[in-house]
Amino acid sequence: MSADENIVLIDWLTFTTTKLELDRLISFLGLERVNFVDCKGRYGYKQAKQFGGIWIMYDGFKKDMGICVEMSAQGCRQYETSGLYDLDYLCSFLAQNSDKYHITRLDVAFDDIDCEGNGLLDMSVIVEYFRRNLFFSRFRSKSVQCSGKHTTSGDDVTLALSCYFGSVQSNTRFRIYDKSLERGGLDYHWTRFEIQLRDKMPLVFLLDNHKLGDKFYGLINSNLRFIEPNDTDTNRRRWASPEWWTAFLQSVLKISVFTEKGV
Repeated sequence: MSADENIVLIDWLTFTTTKLELDRLISFLGLERVNFVDCKGRYGYKQAKQFGGIWIMYDGFKKDMGICVEMSAQGCRQYETSGLYDLDYLCSFLAQNSDKYHITRLDVAFDDIDCEGNGLLDMSVIVEYFRRNLFFSRFRSKSVQCSGKHTTSGDDVTLALSCYFGSVQSNTRFRIYDKSLERGGLDYHWTRFEIQLRDKMPLVFLLDNHKLGDKFYGLINSNLRFIEPNDTDTNRRRWASPEWWTAFLQSVLKISVFTEKGV
């Protein structure tokens, strides 16, 4: 897969409803034939049905809690295989019927995959620009995190670098990380740019009538910009963006629909 075949996918979905009973909701999702496991609920729900990364939680401690459906990254891939709809349609339907369904979290991810080269986003370059403060951001909270492991020799080996823009509580949060290293060290380039949306932002994103690439680009461009140093200009805001950042944004613009990944 070359860098011009990059994709955008839905990588997390959480929504609640007070309008449907449990059986009707499972039927609506097309999951009647799934082998759910009954287990203890979360987030204030007493009971839950679980199928891998798909959780349907019910019987809340408060009467008006309704039912909560949560699909993790794994759950999204499982739903694409086992559910009735594709996730693009499901999310659009939920957003267009916000009187019945309330989306509380939506993660949308851009996968920069290049089996033959270095792709568009190099994590070592991004971390260098981050640490040199070569960016503008509307987020107050920003951080770089490094995950690693100990080898038999006692040395630390870097597993993955991640850049975060926005806090856990933010209604919009960016995460850029090396997916190849996270998967244990694949033999090809795979960097992920992930946007996490909460509160009103999932609805704003889904109900926007622009193309997917335009929406994704717009969110990034209005919240984050990397810059290239210019010794002849003391005004940082006039500094241009580096070529790699511009190329990434232009690639994002080409995306027109969500892509299924499968389990």
